[in-house]
Amino acid sequence: MALKKAFGIVMLTAFMCAVLGMGIGAALGQWAPGYYRTMFSIDSSSDFAPLQTGIGLGLTQGLFAGLLMGVLVVAFLLWNDNSLIETHADEKPVPRGKIRGVFRPMFGLILAVTFVASLVAALILGSTINEHVHNLQAGYERGQVLSPILQDERFPDVAIEPISAGQLTLNGHVANQQTRDELLNELQHAFGDTTASKLIEGVTVGK
Repeated sequence: MALKKAFGIVMLTAFMCAVLGMGIGAALGQWAPGYYRTMFSIDSSSDFAPLQTGIGLGLTQGLFAGLLMGVLVVAFLLWNDNSLIETHADEKPVPRGKIRGVFRPMFGLILAVTFVASLVAALILGSTINEHVHNLQAGYERGQVLSPILQDERFPDVAIEPISAGQLTLNGHVANQQTRDELLNELQHAFGDTTASKLIEGVTVGK
């Protein structure tokens, strides 16, 4: 098997599986959005986009699976070609060293492509999971700080609202501007000026 053919098989299989994975992910995101919300523990009131998530995950997972499948197909074809080598009686047998010399570069290239693709996929997946866990932890800690503040009788109509995985904001209203300023002051002491300003954006004065 020629090196170009082996490489083409791997790339074609990877492309087909990536497209298939992207299609499946898009279908799940469009018609079963609860699947990804459940997977990532995302509240239904957030602005999470399941369609984009499904496409991204499907593409990544399909590409990785396609590369692995392509390598297995090429490995099988190479093994099959090697097992079917026959020589005529009046010809000299092909030395095994030459056969190995042809196969080694092919296997080397295939393994290199698979390794790089697997490494990239692992880094992307690891980064995504790490960011998701970090956001969930940060959201939990922020909620623990916000709860005592909102239990104050001055803010009975202000509530915590999740906006994405691990991300929280405040929503509701207060009686007057002075009360809103007091709430802002509490948030500034707890989170700093920048975060406090973002948290209080959804809190209005009056009903």
